[in-house]
Amino acid sequence: MRDEQSHDVQNQLYLAEALLAAGDYAPARVLLAQTHTTALAQYGAAHLLTLRTEMLQAQLDSATGRSADARAAMASVIAGCENSDPPGRPTWRRR
Repeated sequence: MRDEQSHDVQNQLYLAEALLAAGDYAPARVLLAQTHTTALAQYGAAHLLTLRTEMLQAQLDSATGRSADARAAMASVIAGCENSDPPGRPTWRRR
């Protein structure tokens, strides 16, 4: 069941990304808000699907002229991704 749920979230992210690329910002924003709520409830804040949702929300903010919001959100997403690395795996870190 959980695997199906992750596919549902992934499919919503693909659709949101397509809407964003097409310039359909209003429906993309609604879908991303719904998807973020679902991902957060199912997986928690540190899960990569939740972080991916936040990254797309930041891209949407950037595309709609909300650059400061986008930069702040991306700083949080980057930190979350850096902290999600499994122990023992070589990682890239910003300096």
